[in-house]
Amino acid sequence: MQRQAAIARFLVEYDALETVALDIALRAVAMDDSFVKQTDLLLDGDGRLKLLERMAFARGVPATVMTELQSVLGRAGQLRKHHARLSQNQPVPQGDTYIGELAQIDTPSAEAEAPDIVEMPRKGTRILTSSVVQIQRYANEAVDLQRQLRELAADLQAFIDARAAANR
Repeated sequence: MQRQAAIARFLVEYDALETVALDIALRAVAMDDSFVKQTDLLLDGDGRLKLLERMAFARGVPATVMTELQSVLGRAGQLRKHHARLSQNQPVPQGDTYIGELAQIDTPSAEAEAPDIVEMPRKGTRILTSSVVQIQRYANEAVDLQRQLRELAADLQAFIDARAAANR
């Protein structure tokens, strides 16, 4: 059950990253709510992140902000891989364990961080899945990226506002 809760939390936090936090950042550079709503309908999270980067570049934001934005985009890309794997390839739950999965046992933290081995129904097939500790780290990473995107949005908005005031 711990594993299911960890996966659920990660999926919720990742969704918040790709919707709420990304919307805030896109609004800062787009300055048009209807445009941001359309991007949500037309593009996936990866496309929206790339759009954010390109729009920030087109607005001529300072190199320090672009560097931080690119760092966030890279980390979000890594997190997206974990999201895809965890949301599509979850072992089927059966009671407190998963079909073919070794039962969760209280172990020292070093072992708790090791990937879980899942026996697949097909003859002798085994895959590695993320441990509960790793999944919790992914969720924490998603929360941190949400915070960073909000901070970047404030920086982008301040830069764009200052530039607009200078052009008046």
